[in-house]
Amino acid sequence: MKAKVYHSKPYRSEWRLTVAAKVISYHATQAQAYLAALRAGRAVEQNGGVASAVLHDQNGSIQRKRTFGLDARPH
Repeated sequence: MKAKVYHSKPYRSEWRLTVAAKVISYHATQAQAYLAALRAGRAVEQNGGVASAVLHDQNGSIQRKRTFGLDARPH
């Protein structure tokens, strides 16, 4: 099973949550967007899957990453 990767990224004056290059939600703050990514990752894990929540900063660099579920790939 392929891992789902949820990205919290800035977009104009908001933050958006994307998975597989599709926007799934918009949020007023970075914290709200990352929390939504964490919740989505936990939901995938609870259903037996693998997911990651990735938080980007204003410049697009990865600030934080959290993996959910079994992930045998080396990091």
